[in-house]
Amino acid sequence: MKIKALFCCILCSATLLAQKATLKGVITDADEGITLIGVNVFIKGTSLGAASGLDGDYEIRDIPAGEYIVEFSYIGYEKKVFTGIKFNEGEVKVMNVELGTTTLTLDEEIVVIGEKPLVDIEDSKTQSTISSDIIEAAPVRQIQSILNTQTGVVQNAEGVHIRGGRSYETGFYIDGVSAQDPLAGTGFGIDLGSNAVNKIEVTTGGAGVEFGDATSGVVNTKTRSGGDKFALDFSHKRDNLGFTKDWDASFNQQVFEFGMGGPTKLLKKILPGKLKFYTSVNLNFSDLFMKKPADQLYSSLYSDTLDFISKNRPFLTPYQDNRWNGMLKFNYEFNPRKKLMVSYVKAININQDRNMLRITGNEVSFRPGYQYDFELQPDNANTYTHDTNLETVQWQHTTSNKFSYKVSASRLFVHLRADANGRDWRPRVVDSEFEPRSIVENPVEYFNPNDSIVFVNPGPGLYNNGGIATLWHDHYVEEYTVQASGTVYSKDALNRLIFGTEFKHQDMQWIDISRPWIGAPLPLASGELSQTFRLGDLSEVWRVKPVKGAFFVEDKIKFRGLIAHIGTRLEYWLPGKFVDDAVKDSTAPIRDEIRQQYMDQTIGLGNRRVKLRMLPKVSASFPIRENQVMHFNYGHSTKLPHPTFIYTGLNPFFTDQSTLSNLGNPNLNPEVDISYELGLKSQITSNDALNVTAFWKDKYDFITSTSILVEDFTGREVNRTIRINSDYARVRGLEVAYIKRIGKWFNGQISGSYSIASGQSSSSSESLKEILATGNRESTKETPLAWDSPLDLKAFTVFTLNRKEGLWGKKGFNLMSLYVEAVFRTGRRYTPYIYIGDEPTSGRPIYEVDSDPENRFSKLSRPGFWLNTNYKKWFTLKKTQLALTLEVTNVLNNKNTAIVNPVTGRAYENGDPVPTEWRDPEFIDPRDFRSHNRPPFNPARYYELRHFMI
Repeated sequence: MKIKALFCCILCSATLLAQKATLKGVITDADEGITLIGVNVFIKGTSLGAASGLDGDYEIRDIPAGEYIVEFSYIGYEKKVFTGIKFNEGEVKVMNVELGTTTLTLDEEIVVIGEKPLVDIEDSKTQSTISSDIIEAAPVRQIQSILNTQTGVVQNAEGVHIRGGRSYETGFYIDGVSAQDPLAGTGFGIDLGSNAVNKIEVTTGGAGVEFGDATSGVVNTKTRSGGDKFALDFSHKRDNLGFTKDWDASFNQQVFEFGMGGPTKLLKKILPGKLKFYTSVNLNFSDLFMKKPADQLYSSLYSDTLDFISKNRPFLTPYQDNRWNGMLKFNYEFNPRKKLMVSYVKAININQDRNMLRITGNEVSFRPGYQYDFELQPDNANTYTHDTNLETVQWQHTTSNKFSYKVSASRLFVHLRADANGRDWRPRVVDSEFEPRSIVENPVEYFNPNDSIVFVNPGPGLYNNGGIATLWHDHYVEEYTVQASGTVYSKDALNRLIFGTEFKHQDMQWIDISRPWIGAPLPLASGELSQTFRLGDLSEVWRVKPVKGAFFVEDKIKFRGLIAHIGTRLEYWLPGKFVDDAVKDSTAPIRDEIRQQYMDQTIGLGNRRVKLRMLPKVSASFPIRENQVMHFNYGHSTKLPHPTFIYTGLNPFFTDQSTLSNLGNPNLNPEVDISYELGLKSQITSNDALNVTAFWKDKYDFITSTSILVEDFTGREVNRTIRINSDYARVRGLEVAYIKRIGKWFNGQISGSYSIASGQSSSSSESLKEILATGNRESTKETPLAWDSPLDLKAFTVFTLNRKEGLWGKKGFNLMSLYVEAVFRTGRRYTPYIYIGDEPTSGRPIYEVDSDPENRFSKLSRPGFWLNTNYKKWFTLKKTQLALTLEVTNVLNNKNTAIVNPVTGRAYENGDPVPTEWRDPEFIDPRDFRSHNRPPFNPARYYELRHFMI
């Protein structure tokens, strides 16, 4: 019996072995027809591979039946990738391949034969690419909104969060160059029109060593270039069609896009080669879904830019939200090995969105930027002007088949102004009301007219006395960046080394004044004017010139299906002369231990001090079965602190003297993220892919606030609020994404993620509140972070009909596309309020915040659901295409919560109980005269309701 069992096992093994397929063939030079020796042949997603022999022949055995991608690569020749290659049981498939010679490196010229792979199954990064086709099909009004459909990305009222990180932790790049304003804290950077974008690469895990100052993820937008033929496009979208003006779904929005590009004969006689250009202009105007715009916005930065028709109204601000952006780009190809790119991008945003200026999410509450306090007098609210300019020059040169390098130089110039809707920063004479407090004006209504002591009913709770916005702010950043990188391939093409450097010089100026009219001259009875030397109620002024940069190297090794990336990034940071001088100045308000720590933790470089940080990065992918690859990522990354946390108040002659005023910490260090990722990529078929990823992020040295005693210029000790590296946070989660393609007519993705983001505080100002209330920090335990959104489910599909005879043979059912996306997401985090009892006089129920520190942000509001769609029908007339689109966002008109009523866990609705510090419309109380007791009817308490554009 044992002999028979052994014989059966041997027979079964031989049968299984016989069922495996074989791939063989001969590889030749496409031009000369000679055979090529040593060509690498890989079946991607497996450990199977071979190299061609002396006669150019190769053979790969024991291939399990299935569908694969076969890759042929050889130094000096184009890389060929064949997709959708099917192997049957026992089949011997012959693939004789011709490779054309190239002067480029191995990854610069790739020929894909068959359908483009849905995912790069061997890539160890977690990255998705949003093509221009998807961007064009989606109902996109701003580029960042398309990110909301990507796995692990959540967009809310404050910005974009990737894998539970803060909005400022994401790195936003345009053509590989950082496009963020380091002072605004708004995250996304420069606005771009959708017609200016070629594709967007979203990396949520395992970003390369060339990217720095980003701890959550990297969004790299690659702009469009001119093609081989001249092309021009124009589009106009609007929701106000006259008869739709008063519809709830009409926000009085208009979008204009213009693009033009192609080859040009400019310099043709002077320089050989190909010169192509592309230019785009995008104008986006809207009165927003609140529909309570100011009569007219004015920007003091563009006060001379008037409408050429009316002559007395600003040309740049016809609506409440005004976004202008444009791009001009030239690509010059001397030859396939030498390429030059020059581009200029400019964006001007003018609106009253308070989130235009956010100190990296730490100093503004987590809510929409609508200035509800000024709803009764929106002309007196803060107007924000953000002017951003990015100029880039890139040179790429392939010196041989084994080596190429790239050098880029860029200049980013950003100017942001916040003022009281274009008014001068300070009045010449204080001769009117400027403080925008809510007051009770005649005639008044009495609360208890029959009592001995009479009270009057409160004012509206909103600014109504003609007062103006209390903030005047101006900052600029001029940032020069030089990047250089090189790529070297080994002779057998199995090893690739990337190395490079980055140098960034910044010139930053910050002016921040609260209530700037304080200190201005007052008219006296004598007819003269008083004069003080006070610069507003609070003020902060500094100019600094820090330097930062990095050296990086990464080695890619490929062996028997295993692909490993081992790299490191050495970052350096020079806070600048401003800090170095302050540390040496004994009169500067810096404690001695902080001075000593700064000297101990920095290295002298000439007459400057520099900080260093080594950031290791390791990733690998390896097949565990056919077309199924496991990948692993481990990496360190950092995010520099906001400059205000470092430089504020260090000049002893310009120090704010108010109680617990802010003071910079010259020895503040970058926040650190250590991330781990383990994932599984499955190429089920050439049209089906499944990705599963688990991740864990530990975040150290988060910035928080503490109170310290320092000596002021008089020598006495005073309290100051200083930022320190103390907080800790972590994020852990699981992501699943399934991608499906059916021919040319269907493309879609469904994904979901579950994650938990917790930490010691959601912002550096949280601990400040505890300091002000109790004098110390109460708890160091982890609680959910304010932006934590555990469950995030999303899907999008694109249906396209472009056939010769149309659907069902009907020509009318042709040349059309339908895009549909759906997002379901758990609600916003909030700290619950507890019922205490009823007020004796009015009977109003009293709700006070749960004081247990462990219950901070412990509750989730009602979940949100969005359904968006875009239908497009086009006609072709000779060389011209005309298209009509109808796009609708929030089709079901769901009231998704943006501002949570912490008593009910949803946005306020009529009759709901509210916290004690809110104004309750059901119980009018004279004590609501306090200006912070606002009515709960903020229209921004909901996310955008149904909106359509054609």
